[in-house]
Amino acid sequence: MARTNTLINFLTDVASAIKTKKGDNTPIQASNFDTEIANLPSGSSYNWSQIGYSEEPDAIQESFNYAKNIYDNWDNTITDRKKEFQNDRKMIFFPDVDMSHVTDASYMFQYTPLIQVGDNFDFSNLSNASYMFYYSALKYLNNVELNNYVTTVSMFDSINDLQINNFVSTGSYSSSSFSNNKNLLINNLSIRSGTRTLFISCENLDIKKITNYDNHTSRTYSLLSNCTLTNDAVDEFLKYFKTLTNQSSGNKKLSTMGFSQANCDQAILSSEWADLQSAGWTTGY
Repeated sequence: MARTNTLINFLTDVASAIKTKKGDNTPIQASNFDTEIANLPSGSSYNWSQIGYSEEPDAIQESFNYAKNIYDNWDNTITDRKKEFQNDRKMIFFPDVDMSHVTDASYMFQYTPLIQVGDNFDFSNLSNASYMFYYSALKYLNNVELNNYVTTVSMFDSINDLQINNFVSTGSYSSSSFSNNKNLLINNLSIRSGTRTLFISCENLDIKKITNYDNHTSRTYSLLSNCTLTNDAVDEFLKYFKTLTNQSSGNKKLSTMGFSQANCDQAILSSEWADLQSAGWTTGY
């Protein structure tokens, strides 16, 4: 906000704002303010000249227009969206439309350059989300809360550098949602009873918090296979295993839960390991 205590301060701050917007530190005369302001680029808040562009790239406006067309013509009574945008090279931004009635979204965004969907994207009524974002360029999801009977095979297969703020797993048999992901970050993971092999061949899997969604006290299915984990993820899995207070002695093994030897080596160094070990858990190796 420009200072208004003196005219000199006010004019100085206005000139600074114009120079920042232009990306040019050349002094500006107050008599030229009207021309300078009229010539400021409109629309995008980015100064594209800073990366050598004379103006906003056409691709940005085209992507916006494409998403706007979807938004304006969205029919929220349609329940089957299977393969609707598969291989669609124009699908970069998906608008924040009502997805609450969609039941089949399998392959919906497969092989697209999609990087963003709306923060209110609703997954709650899906019964089939298999390969939904397979090999897309998706980078961020705010909230993924799946119902308990949705098929999610390879839902996020082969996506790198994806961040999910909140993810609630399905408890159905086909729950291998993540596979072949690099640098996957989940800020909060809620695990339902019955969730099986949620993560397969994920590299540098990072999970900041894991909660027991339905307070189940035992499980017989592994959660991951052939994954490398950050230390934070290892700590959170160990905390989750502590909640399995009725786990049978034969299944109190990190290997049964899907930990590799390398994961177990990390676990032994975790501050959470002593408590888990005292509850009868072993690495299984």
